[in-house]
Amino acid sequence: MEILNQGFKRNFNRKFRYVYLLAFVIFIVYMFFSTKNARKVVLNYKFNGVVEKVVYGEKSIPEVTINGVNYYLGSTSWNFNHLIIVGDSLQKDSGNITVKLIKQKTGRVLIFDGNNYYDK
Repeated sequence: MEILNQGFKRNFNRKFRYVYLLAFVIFIVYMFFSTKNARKVVLNYKFNGVVEKVVYGEKSIPEVTINGVNYYLGSTSWNFNHLIIVGDSLQKDSGNITVKLIKQKTGRVLIFDGNNYYDK
């Protein structure tokens, strides 16, 4: 009886390994397509106006309100470093990853282009 019980446990554990592996693969595929879709949504953002509200969330990712519309500026490699404040102007064209930030008090123009930002 002991030998039959050990064989059952071995088959049972093997089946659960396959279930866990399948769940992991499904999770990875889901994350890939979800991230790809989120990037596409952000890439299609088009805005040009004054920042009415800014909230920095998890990982310092900003959500801004421009002309009464909320924009979540995550899912990209932009690193705004808490530089966006209320009163600044933001510009972005649809299909373009570049975001232009114009500081309200100084008029300084910063261009965010993927991982980097630079003064114009």
